Amino acid sequence: MITKLAIWWLRKRKRSVMIGYEIIEGEIKARYNTALLYDNTLIGVSYQDSDGKSFNVPEGKFAYKRAKEAGANG
Repeated sequence: MITKLAIWWLRKRKRSVMIGYEIIEGEIKARYNTALLYDNTLIGVSYQDSDGKSFNVPEGKFAYKRAKEAGANG
């Protein structure tokens, strides 16, 4: 029931959410500026917002390494 309520709320607010994914190498581009990430493992992934600008995924519940462009984001 709580899962259905959460999905309904996110859809009503037009939010895109990635939960619990493990992605190794590649690129993720958000369709809209309302994309949310939670409890994902991103290794060597370039994340871009809907404008095509690179977004540095903050540390916390995320484990990530940038194989390319590491100097640009620290």
